[in-house]
Amino acid sequence: MKRNDKIYQKNWKVYVIMEKEKIKRKELKSNFLRQMIIRVDYDYLFDEDIENIVKKRYKELIESGYKMNSKTLAEYNINVNINNLTEEENNSVSMKNNNKEEYSSFKKENIVIDITRNFATITAEYKKFESFEAIVSDFSKIIEEIRNVREGLEIKRIGIRKINSYLFKDINRINDYFEPTLFSFNELEKNEKSLMVKQTIESFKYKDYKINELGNISKGIITNANRQEFDAYQVILDIDVYNDENVEERINLNEMNDIVFEVYKSALNIKFLESLKQENYEDEVIIKNV
Repeated sequence: MKRNDKIYQKNWKVYVIMEKEKIKRKELKSNFLRQMIIRVDYDYLFDEDIENIVKKRYKELIESGYKMNSKTLAEYNINVNINNLTEEENNSVSMKNNNKEEYSSFKKENIVIDITRNFATITAEYKKFESFEAIVSDFSKIIEEIRNVREGLEIKRIGIRKINSYLFKDINRINDYFEPTLFSFNELEKNEKSLMVKQTIESFKYKDYKINELGNISKGIITNANRQEFDAYQVILDIDVYNDENVEERINLNEMNDIVFEVYKSALNIKFLESLKQENYEDEVIIKNV
C-alpha cells in the first residue's frame, strides 16, 4: 500500500466518524429494532417489599394501560442416575421443586414489567416504533420505588439491551450495511453457500459503562408468497450496555440509551445510516417484513 493510500484511508475514517457523530436518533425514520430489555438486579426483596412497591405504583400502571397478574417462578434441582445407563430399569431423572416464588407482572400490549425478589425487568417487543421515554416512564418509577423500599437494599447491576434483526438475501453484500469491524470474512467464508453460522462478540468499556456487542449471522430458508424457497440470512445486532459498579449513584436510563445508540451507529455503514433517514426504508438486499 502506498503512503498516499494510507493517508486517504485515515482521512476517510476520520470523515466517517465525524459524519456518524452528526446523525441524531430523531433523524432515523426506519429501524430494525425487535426487542428491548431493561433489567435491574438487586440483592433481595422480601414479599412485603414487592407488595409495597406494587401498592404505590398500581394505580399509575393501570391508568397507563397495564393489566396485572401474578405468576410463579419455580427453581428445580435435576438429578440423573448415571450408575447403570445401559440398564433401562435403573435409568432415572428426578426433579425436586426447591422454591416457588410468586412475583408481580404487568402487561400492556407489547410491553411487560416483572418484579421479582432479585430483579425487575421491562421487555418491549417492537412491531412499530415507540419512543424510549414513552416505554420506560412507568418502569423508571418502579426503579425509584425499589431504591427506596428498604434501607440497606443493594442494587448490583442495571442494563439496557437492544436486539436488532435483519434478513439478507445476499450475505456477500453485508459490508454495504455493516462495518467490517463487526462482520469480516476470510477467503473460505466469502463463498456464501458455505456460510452457515457466524458470530462475533466484543466486550469493552465506554464512558464508564460496560458494553457487550454481539453480531450473529445464521443461514435459513424462506418461503415467499408463491411458495418458492430461497436462501436467506438472519443478521442479529445485539447491544447490551450496563453498569455494575457504583450503581446507586449512576442510574441514568437516558444516558445508557444514548450509549446504545452510539454503539449502534458505530456498527452500521455510513451509507446505510443515511438510508435509514427514509420512512419505510426498503431495498433489494434486505427483506424487511417476513
